[in-house]
Amino acid sequence: MIRIGSFGRYRGTIDMDGQCVLGDGSQILGQISVQSVELAAGGSFKHPIADERGAVLKGFGKATGIRLETGKVIAGSGDFCISAQKPQSFYHPEAR
Repeated sequence: MIRIGSFGRYRGTIDMDGQCVLGDGSQILGQISVQSVELAAGGSFKHPIADERGAVLKGFGKATGIRLETGKVIAGSGDFCISAQKPQSFYHPEAR
């Protein structure tokens, strides 16, 4: 089962498997394989406050069993690890 919310942005080569939930405003950007991933809902990428936007995976590699909260982002290069998450304001300090 794969559920995709509204106002998300999904760019690149994305392969999905397992039970995935992509909440409103979530983003997957890059060449990413996702398996059993949940990206929390939030505002779209245009929302003025970065830490209130939907969760984001960006970069390349494989993300398995990740549950990412609103306003969080993981920039992966190979494997995606929950310990690498950062607030979106880290990448967009002008949108705090």
